[in-house]
Parts: sequence; C-alpha cells; structure tokens
Amino acid sequence: MSIPTLEQAKTHLRQIDSDLDTAIAIAISGAQAEMDGYLGGEPSATRWPAETAVPGDVLAAALTLTAVHFEAGTPDDAERRRRAAYALLAKHRTDAGIRGA
Repeated sequence: MSIPTLEQAKTHLRQIDSDLDTAIAIAISGAQAEMDGYLGGEPSATRWPAETAVPGDVLAAALTLTAVHFEAGTPDDAERRRRAAYALLAKHRTDAGIRGA
C-alpha cells in the first residue's frame, strides 16, 4: 500500500479523470520516498500497512508532499509545503541514535 493511495491523492489534487494517474502515481512514489527518508526506520507502508491505520497527520503530510511532487510551483512554495509536511511528521520520526557529545 502506498501512503497516500491513488484515490486519496486524486481527490486532494482535484483530479477526477484517469489521464494523469501515471503522473500522480510517480508523485506519490516520490513523496513516499521523501517521507520515509525523513521519518527514518522502517518504511511508512510497513509501519501503517492498512489504510485505516495511517494517522491523520501522516496522511496530511503525505498528501502535501504528493502535491509538491505533482504540481509545478515556485521553489519557495515547495519549500513552504515541505516545512508544513515535516512539521506534521516530526513526532513520528525514528530516533537515529546519533547524539552529540
């Protein structure tokens, strides 16, 4: 399962036709990779294997990152959206075990 699902992303992006499904799927893949890199630990699809198990803040962040990967916008807009998504994901991050001395 991907987070978000194709249907969730299409609704968020206001895309009702299937013409852009491939582009949306690519955006979802990029967003999920970015989200997993930020979260650390096991992949998000492993953490939340069922659609109903995904916390709302994680889904909102995944949809926001999907929009960053799908929509052409300014770099400032993309950075603003990324900061918002990362803020939603912060409490779900895995401790990497790296500490300062």
